[in-house]
Parts: sequence; C-alpha cells; structure tokens
Amino acid sequence: MTSINTSNLDQAIVVFQGLPVEEQLATLGMLFKEISGSIPANTFGTSEESTRLIDQIKGQRQDEQLQTLSDFLANKTAKGDEVALDPHPSKALLELIPGSTQPALTRYESLDANSRLAFWYQLGQQLNDSIPVNSSLSSEATELLTSLRSLGVEQQAAFLRQIA
Repeated sequence: MTSINTSNLDQAIVVFQGLPVEEQLATLGMLFKEISGSIPANTFGTSEESTRLIDQIKGQRQDEQLQTLSDFLANKTAKGDEVALDPHPSKALLELIPGSTQPALTRYESLDANSRLAFWYQLGQQLNDSIPVNSSLSSEATELLTSLRSLGVEQQAAFLRQIA
C-alpha cells in the first residue's frame, strides 16, 4: 500500500473548503475532467441511488444543476444529526408534502460516503461538458488545482473521499 502524505492532503482540503462554492465546483469539474481516464470507475463503486440522483439532476436546467450542486457542497449537516430541508423555501415546502418527489438535496444527504464519491465521479463523467468550468479561477483555486495535479492517483482519490 502506498503511503499518503496526509499533511498535503489536509492542507488541500482546508484550501478547497475555504473556496467559494462556485470555485469548488469549477475546481472539481477541472479535476474530474483530468482524472476521468486515470482512475478506474470501479475505484469508487456505483450506487443505484447515486445514478437516480444524477438522472434527476440531468433533468434540470443548467442553472438549476449549478444550484443543486452548490447546495450539496454548501450543506454541512452531518447525516443523522437532523433532517435537512432544501435551503430554498419553495423547495423545502415540497419536501413537507406527503408523497412528493424526494428533492435532490435530501437524496444526496441519504447517501453513504462511498455512494457520494461514486455520485461525484459519475457526475464528472456524465456531465463533463455541461458543468461550466470557469477558466479564470482565482489564484488560490489555480494553486490548489496545480497541487492536486501533482498528487498521485491514490492521493487524488483520498482527497475526493474527504470532500465528498
């Protein structure tokens, strides 16, 4: 088993979490574009629920997709702590109606860590061209992406597991 420098990994996670959500999405989009061929898909496994969630997101308009993915990254509620309603009032009301379709955020929150990672990986592959990747990242995000590129495949996978 290869040793992972946890100091570099921890630093990358702190920098990533300090970025605005839009830059987190852009950084993830660029990283997934670059690593999609080097990390085998079975590394993260697959989940029927993550596949259904991706299908739900693919059915949204592009601005809705961005908002949903931003909500996933911004929502820090730990699983089991409380029920997290969608941060948008109109969507949260739909969650409270019995028999309504389960919103994307609630579905995402119900995924275990491996399924979340599978979700992000599958999303990166399936929506590769539709996720807007801003080529003018901040210097902090560009530096983070450069440091992530220099990591080995196992370290990149470990980074993704930590942030998923």
